[in-house]
Amino acid sequence: MEHRSQNLLALLILCLAAQSGAARAWEAEPAPRNAVLLETAKTLQAEAESLREAADARFEEETAVCARRFLENDCRNAARKRRLESLRASRRLAAQGRKLEYRARVQERDAKREERAAKAAARKQGSDAADSDCSAPDACETSAAPP
Repeated sequence: MEHRSQNLLALLILCLAAQSGAARAWEAEPAPRNAVLLETAKTLQAEAESLREAADARFEEETAVCARRFLENDCRNAARKRRLESLRASRRLAAQGRKLEYRARVQERDAKREERAAKAAARKQGSDAADSDCSAPDACETSAAPP
């Protein structure tokens, strides 16, 4: 049982190291599209949930094994400690997922703002061009009259 928890802990450490390395590389690159960010965020959050469920299941198994041991309380305390380590790792993954989801929402908001600003600038430029043609009252009246 203890061998399996050590393997799981090693796997968690490798996953977190890979995620932090990917996060650093991701920050250096230009911002990817929102769909990719949202997909990654959902994946991280789902992985965190599965880690949480696995930690709870393992804790239940270890608690049942501890009931048959002589030093039951020591065994249960060790099981609680391993569970907390797993829960902390899952919280870190969930936090990374929430961070990516937030970043995607911010990018979407900024893109919409830029689009609205571009449309407003185009409308203003179009109205300025129409106003510049008729800046003098005589010019508009003569061009508007039929030849």
